[in-house]
Amino acid sequence: MALLACGAMGTEKRARQKANRAARIEQAYAEQRKDDTKRKGVTAVIVVAALAAVIGIYLFATRDEGDDVAAEGDPSTTLADAGASVAGEPCVEVADPLPDGAPSFEMPVGPPPTELVTEDLVEGDGEEVPAGATIEANYIGVACSTGTIFDDSYSRGEPTEFSLTGVIPGWTEGIPGMKVGGQRLLVIPPDLAYGDSPPSPDIAPGETLVFVVEPTAVVAATDESAAGPAQVPPAGPGASITGETPCPPAEGAERTTSFEQAPPTCIDPTKSYTATFETNRGDITYALDTERTPGTTNNFVVLARYGFYDGTSIFRTDTSIDILQGGSPTTNSPSDPGPGYTIPDEGGEFDFSEAAGQNGSGPFTYQPGQLVMARSAGPDSSGAQYFMTAGPNVSGLDAYGTYIVFGDVTSGQEIAEEILALNVDCPPSDTSCIGGGPSEPIIVERVVITES
Repeated sequence: MALLACGAMGTEKRARQKANRAARIEQAYAEQRKDDTKRKGVTAVIVVAALAAVIGIYLFATRDEGDDVAAEGDPSTTLADAGASVAGEPCVEVADPLPDGAPSFEMPVGPPPTELVTEDLVEGDGEEVPAGATIEANYIGVACSTGTIFDDSYSRGEPTEFSLTGVIPGWTEGIPGMKVGGQRLLVIPPDLAYGDSPPSPDIAPGETLVFVVEPTAVVAATDESAAGPAQVPPAGPGASITGETPCPPAEGAERTTSFEQAPPTCIDPTKSYTATFETNRGDITYALDTERTPGTTNNFVVLARYGFYDGTSIFRTDTSIDILQGGSPTTNSPSDPGPGYTIPDEGGEFDFSEAAGQNGSGPFTYQPGQLVMARSAGPDSSGAQYFMTAGPNVSGLDAYGTYIVFGDVTSGQEIAEEILALNVDCPPSDTSCIGGGPSEPIIVERVVITES
């Protein structure tokens, strides 16, 4: 699940850790943290699905028109309607058996604290952990109000590597000063954890979290990526269309980014369409699916022909789920207002009932080389933001299946992989950043639609 922000691990060991974690659920941080959760640097929050390398699978939602993300704020990455808050509810005993190798500890039964509480259970005798370090550690996490163990490294059989600049604030503040070999109990109030936008169904909104953390190594004394991704000015808004949206000519129309209504059917489903993303790193071309997802393809083609994507950036990279996210002309972030409408889900059966969990379930599976719509947690919530799948960790999103796949790469996949390799984790101070972003500006100069 996830406390860490998304970040590339580099070594084979870290790759294995991410693969394991990718099988777990991350949400995300999609919208992954609503505006009201933007407290005290819930920066990585949403993080991921199993700390650090866990780096979870951020919900891909972005926040389109106020939606949550990973989808347009449109993935967007988001956790909408997480349920009733448990803020202030008393902590209870651990309800689950401890995994093999995990230390025994006493839960702080009773009213939860309102400030961070730390207690050293074992004083280590190894290297001291400085602020901002990258470390390896074992840990176990318990939801205070239920006693549920929502995440741990012991069951995965190896410690997790993560940067203290890429985790929830309670870890950023509570772990420095420990020594390798020590064990520290952390009781973390919701404003230093996930607040009202938790990344997992096992964590309720307003939940106090209890961890025992056991550093096993200091990998680096400082985090070289703490500066964060490259900052790119947004393309800015274009023209607006009120009333019905006319079909744009095939050669393109005046750049338009705001629409009162979703477009009519403008494509010919009997024909084939490709979309070529002309970026400053090279071109990436996808064959669009007019059979399984004709409505989604139609929407993308119309927006591209209106120049909606011209000059926008790839503002998010996430190595925990191996995706690139773009399609935000106004803000260069998941919170972009989007085109002014959302489109219906299609391509199979979707379930957004309470039984399906916060993120619902859908018919899609994911692999490298796909073009996918971002969305928020609710039904029919995609708008304009998209993500490109650039590596095997994207299969972690199979647990949801709600992100609509509407294209398959025909050329340029190596460009997507190069962009993903530029990933830099979000800095703790940037609460609007989800996961990470490229270390240099990646600009989508335009998206060219070809019909045949």
